[in-house]
Amino acid sequence: MKKTTFFIIMLLFLAETSYASSKDAVNKTPCMGLSHSVEISECMINLAESKKINYKKEYETYLRTVTTEEERPFDKKVIAKLVGEAKKNWEVYIEKECLAEASVYEEGNSPYIFRYNYCLIKHYEERIKYYRENKF
Repeated sequence: MKKTTFFIIMLLFLAETSYASSKDAVNKTPCMGLSHSVEISECMINLAESKKINYKKEYETYLRTVTTEEERPFDKKVIAKLVGEAKKNWEVYIEKECLAEASVYEEGNSPYIFRYNYCLIKHYEERIKYYRENKF
């Protein structure tokens, strides 16, 4: 029964991804080529962790554009503090958002792990894009 449920979820996911934009990096994940749910779960966890590392690097680059030595018409310390607070709040938000999305499945099983990590990947990609496009 669990395998049947997982395959139905995978079919729905594949239908959803085929509808989504071809530019969406989440949909091009190498995890989609795997056949066993354990392999897919492990791959999604690793991919989410990799995206988190990239997100943190992009944040540091973004923050350096705020705290640059160049003369700016704004208070760099205030902006840097607000950016830091926004980052903390955003991280709490995505954690709760992704837990909520995954909670429709039994905690710890493959669909739960897949959905949680898919959500994280999607949000990290969005935030990386934001940091790249909105530098000071």
